[in-house]
Amino acid sequence: MHCRVNPFPKRLLTACIIAGLYSTPVLGQQSSDDDIEEVVVTGSFIRGTPLDAPSPVQIVDRDSIEAQGASVIWDVIKNLEVNSGSFADNGSGEVYGVEGTAQVNLRNLGENSTLTLINGKRMVPSGATTRAGGEFVDINAIPLVMTDRIEILTDGGSALYGADAVAGVVNVIMRDDFEGLEIYGDLQGVMEASGQYDATVSGIWGWASADGDTHFVLSAERMERDPVNITDANFYDADTQLITGPASSPGTTFSASFLGAQVNPAWINQELRDLNQAERDIYRPGTTAGFAWTDPLCDSWLTDANGNPFFTQGFDPRQRADLGSRSSGCVVDETEWALINYEAERNRIAGSFDHTFADGIIFFPYVVGPGDDSGW
Repeated sequence: MHCRVNPFPKRLLTACIIAGLYSTPVLGQQSSDDDIEEVVVTGSFIRGTPLDAPSPVQIVDRDSIEAQGASVIWDVIKNLEVNSGSFADNGSGEVYGVEGTAQVNLRNLGENSTLTLINGKRMVPSGATTRAGGEFVDINAIPLVMTDRIEILTDGGSALYGADAVAGVVNVIMRDDFEGLEIYGDLQGVMEASGQYDATVSGIWGWASADGDTHFVLSAERMERDPVNITDANFYDADTQLITGPASSPGTTFSASFLGAQVNPAWINQELRDLNQAERDIYRPGTTAGFAWTDPLCDSWLTDANGNPFFTQGFDPRQRADLGSRSSGCVVDETEWALINYEAERNRIAGSFDHTFADGIIFFPYVVGPGDDSGW
């Protein structure tokens, strides 16, 4: 009820207020027999989304996971923009104890700064540690077929969860209320890598009691991943890219020549030095090329264990002469060992059981079994 104060007298204003009080409807009145003993607030009518909440939450639901064609949870996590610094399989410069594992590293603050939960509960860390000594949860141990959605608290959560959630929290919600039977099979690969595939077979079975108080779910998953070489990637250009490793080196002999060390003249690569000087005259006139030292057997009969020949890197046509002197090192082509997908086999099982007793008491044991896990 609305009343304007001016130019009405004060007694009319008083009358409006009294009328407003008596005209206000009373909502939610119940008899004493229906008194509410407990009220649980799960939300509000304030419009909003998880992204503009006080603590932003990014959600990857089941439909998004299937649309990405993911074989393991890592295939989903690696596509998150906020995830930076994670490793999978052996990782760059990591120890072999973490081979076949994967973890989340939000904002590259370290594996100890991202908390990983299952259904809102802490998961046991992996038995291995990183080279830096960091503990992490192996997300590859969670069957993808059992995953309903992934919730990522992209803001710091240390106020609620402690120091291990400084970077954020990843909460994997499982399909623990699934009913029925679902069998899933998937085969995918890179077009250029003929015969190399990711093959996944999984199944999930769930049962619920008639009153909905009891749920029992079992799942199993088998994934096989073939290795894919970098030459099969769409960004690889064989005419410009060169992936080599050292095959032989003159060592410290030449650097110590001023102390009286004797230099074998056969190691002096005069042909490469002349090539460097000719290119210097074009790109950096007035400079002199230094001596080039190369193993005299490099370009002859030396090969690695797989029969790949050694060669002087400076004679490779893919080297750009305008960047400086051509390398005189003896190297071997390691392209066959450069992979964009490592070979892996994963067997995963998971099960959940929950029962709701009287007075809201819930019993919910949950088991994730890694089975066996191997990576190349």
